[in-house]
Amino acid sequence: AALKVKKQQPFILNRMLAYIGVLIDDLVIKGTEEPYRLFTSRVEHRLVLRQDNADLRLAKFAFSFGLISKDKIDKINKKQSAITESIKFLNSTKYENTTLAKILKRPDMSYDKLRKIYSGLKVLPEDITNQVEIDIKYEGYIERERAIVSRLKKLENKIIPQDSVFSQIKGLKKEACEKLIKIRPYSIGQAMRISGISSSDIALLLLYLDSRKKKNVPRGTFLNKNKKILHGG
Repeated sequence: AALKVKKQQPFILNRMLAYIGVLIDDLVIKGTEEPYRLFTSRVEHRLVLRQDNADLRLAKFAFSFGLISKDKIDKINKKQSAITESIKFLNSTKYENTTLAKILKRPDMSYDKLRKIYSGLKVLPEDITNQVEIDIKYEGYIERERAIVSRLKKLENKIIPQDSVFSQIKGLKKEACEKLIKIRPYSIGQAMRISGISSSDIALLLLYLDSRKKKNVPRGTFLNKNKKILHGG
């Protein structure tokens, strides 16, 4: 609201960045006729949206809007650096022909237990050791989830102009057209999550966006499935 008053671009926390992004996205594209409850099961990327890394994920946004101090963001950046350096050290240092990272991955092993085995490990605050343990022990799952998020970001970043006249896109199903008009999705990613929107409907939207970008088609024009330009109202 403050950004709109200042005539600046809106700030959107999408469902890949925060739980509130999931809540807002669900209410916008699905609606609700009863009290909405944000269960963790609603969050596709809950493996990377954890309460223990909320500061690492969101502090940069808070700082950019003046919600936290320079000292606070510096402290969080130092925490991130300490985590990164510790993980790098564990992956590159060996003990009895096995990297410390592989030893830490063992079910019965913790960072503090590992420090008793290998005295060269630094003594770290509990919040940092917790992050290091999580990142090491669940490395494969977390990296796979981050790769999925990275691919989905491309769809979330494909913005659908808000002046789009969906009724002018030939080939679009009536149900899809009605839902797009009602919901006015912000991006292709959001449009894909609308019930009743098929992959062929998304293909038409993508065709329009790509063609508009390449040919600099004026606002309010659309392409039908034969790639002919239709001028919308």
